[in-house]
Amino acid sequence: LFLCFFVFFLMIRRPPRSTLFPYTTLFRSNITFTIDSAGALVLAGDITNGGVVTVTDADTASFQAITADSLITTDTTTSQQFAGALAIAGAVDLNSTGAVTLAGTTTTTNSGAVTITNGGLLTISGAVDANGVFTQDGAGAVTLGANITAPSMSFASDITQTGNVVYTTDVSAADSDASFQAIDAGNHNITFTIDSAGALAVAGDITNGGVVTVRSEERRVGKECRSRLSPYPLNNSHFLSSTPLLLPFSAPHSLLPVFARL
Repeated sequence: LFLCFFVFFLMIRRPPRSTLFPYTTLFRSNITFTIDSAGALVLAGDITNGGVVTVTDADTASFQAITADSLITTDTTTSQQFAGALAIAGAVDLNSTGAVTLAGTTTTTNSGAVTITNGGLLTISGAVDANGVFTQDGAGAVTLGANITAPSMSFASDITQTGNVVYTTDVSAADSDASFQAIDAGNHNITFTIDSAGALAVAGDITNGGVVTVRSEERRVGKECRSRLSPYPLNNSHFLSSTPLLLPFSAPHSLLPVFARL
């Protein structure tokens, strides 16, 4: 009888040493692509459940959708393209001496900043919703056709719009600022929605504007929220509103005052 029980227990399959291994959703493995500077990196499918996704070198890099803890590209010579949605739980830091293209939406959480250093043209076709600071600090120009939302934002290069764009700083803080160089609206609408504690500065001209709207949002939890109007002079001077909004205008355009319940 003892021998029978002994054989029976030997036949029972032992559990795995780690209960994590059978469940890939519990893993956030890091991925690093190191491609020769003359080579091309192409991912035809999505990256899911990623930890830190890093591209250390390549001539060109092409991705579809990425879900990961963070996304870092240290250098691509000619271009890097992201055709799908980026859902990143931390920071996005893209560096290229060439062009950078964001064709899908970009979303970060956990105070994840979005930093783009582009030597060539930066093209943003999908909406960006950053939970941290949005910074474009490359020397290349910017083509923008979708909304940008972040606690604060800054563009070091001129922007050419390919569609209506809403620029929003959505955190009530003294540094909820938005700064721009020149903006060629391409006959599209521009809306600046800046938190009431932040400042809006456009260092260059706004040209080819459709409807240009400036408003500052004041949020009150559990109470009615309203948009406070900013003055809109039709001359070449800077103005400072009762809320800290600073904006120069120098080209013919129209302004749409906004006073709405949110």
